[in-house]
Amino acid sequence: VTAAKKVKSEVYITSVKTSVIENMMEMLKKEFGSLAELSCMVIGNGKIGRLACERLLEAGARVTVTLRQYKSGEIEVEDGCETIPYSDRYEKLPTCQVVVSATASPHHTIHYEDASPYLGDGKKRVYVDLAVPRDISERVKGFPSLTLYNVDDLGGIQQDKVNNEAVRRAFEIIEEYRENTIELGEKCLERFGNMRIDLRERARETVIKEMDLLRSKYQQESTRIQ
Repeated sequence: VTAAKKVKSEVYITSVKTSVIENMMEMLKKEFGSLAELSCMVIGNGKIGRLACERLLEAGARVTVTLRQYKSGEIEVEDGCETIPYSDRYEKLPTCQVVVSATASPHHTIHYEDASPYLGDGKKRVYVDLAVPRDISERVKGFPSLTLYNVDDLGGIQQDKVNNEAVRRAFEIIEEYRENTIELGEKCLERFGNMRIDLRERARETVIKEMDLLRSKYQQESTRIQ
């Protein structure tokens, strides 16, 4: 966990091309025609999420961005965006024609089980998953009126020198913590081993002491009887 936190704070790995947003905009125009007044929700306020908000606003869409409560005072939001707590994202789904998710979370931001009560009205919806790994459960494709696009569909995976260097640094940090963990584990085992030896010696001394005491008492009793 500590290694993961250090990687996240020290290493910036961008796995999605910014051009994927332009591809997304073209796709949305084909799906809906005009984007004016289109109700959209963007989950994630990083570089890609903010760019998505910016482009959607420029096209005249109504944009809501989710904010995690513990970060609400630390981040910038595009002018013109409505904001809601991240925890309220499911309640917002019925009114959203487009949902864009672009977070660095290792977990889904849209789970099928939690979203399904809000998606059965037959309204046309387009969900765009710009995260690596995926943010949106593939199972939402089961709703006939919902279309799910991901970065592969939009040509957004990026392989470049900057990313390769970032990945190399991330592995260095992980390896460093792995070595430290192994060393700590060995010290603990050594200490535990020494503790076992010490306990065994103390037990032996206690038994000898008790045996000597019993022998002394026996000798005293024998002398008294004689």
